[in-house]
Amino acid sequence: MPKYILGFNNHFRYGNFELDFTLYSELGKKIYNGNAVTFTESGEGFAMASQYYFDHRYNPDTNPDGIYAMPNMNFSNNRKEARTSNIFYANGDYMRLRSLKLSYNFPQSLVSALKIKAAQVYFMGNNLLTISSYRGQNLDATTENQLTQGYDFAYYPVARIYSFGMNLKF
Repeated sequence: MPKYILGFNNHFRYGNFELDFTLYSELGKKIYNGNAVTFTESGEGFAMASQYYFDHRYNPDTNPDGIYAMPNMNFSNNRKEARTSNIFYANGDYMRLRSLKLSYNFPQSLVSALKIKAAQVYFMGNNLLTISSYRGQNLDATTENQLTQGYDFAYYPVARIYSFGMNLKF
């Protein structure tokens, strides 16, 4: 659970243009990156480890300061099982541009000739930008189970959505 949840929304109007946006942020949050533990950064299992893992794995000759265990391809029950570790907890702070709408309102003199009271065209986007240092897929890392909140195990990331439209009033 984050320590702080912040939100900010605003509406600007200049001439016939309008801009609406919402920023959302969570601060003081930790996420357990289960995907990294199991597949990409443990050095164990059948999945291909990530480049980040290879760059930061321990090797007594080439990388004595490495933070990850050496690869272990022994699939018996007495393998190292180096997977569960606090190094897989990551800073989950982020800021997201949750919604953005840019619209243009046609002048009344133009639309009244078409027997229209008002006309507007717009571009709308959701989740267009996320700023974070987290390397996993899903910063929200949420499930319906309260016991697994903050546990990211290959959950789908929040979708980025683009929309174009027109509003007409008759």
